[in-house]
Amino acid sequence: MLLGSRERMSESPVQGSVEAGPRQRAMVRDLTSLLRQNGHRILHGNGKLSLTTNSLCYFNDCFSLLTDGNTDASWDTKFNQNLTYLYEFMKKSPALKVMHGNTTLLGTINISHFQRLHTLEISVCRYIYSLFDDK
Repeated sequence: MLLGSRERMSESPVQGSVEAGPRQRAMVRDLTSLLRQNGHRILHGNGKLSLTTNSLCYFNDCFSLLTDGNTDASWDTKFNQNLTYLYEFMKKSPALKVMHGNTTLLGTINISHFQRLHTLEISVCRYIYSLFDDK
């Protein structure tokens, strides 16, 4: 399922390659840890997974490589395991909140990995700190 919009989302830098720098590794590691500890609340309908549009696009790029068996050379075993856990978790997640900043969203957002999605919330947030912005 794709959500239509007016701002073009960033696509993966090179087909078959998705950067796994320190910031992205930390995000994947921390989200995996959080969901391992508290994910049951989301899966049982007592909460929802909240992701920014940038992180959702990043995960989609990673999941596409993961499912095609074309993992990036920069991915180590732990990063690959964490992404696999997130992929499996998102397939089971019944609720998703997608957050975007003040800019207009151009392009589409892919939510097809959320196979059991029943609730989708889209919100605009004035200030969103992103691991993908250069600081």
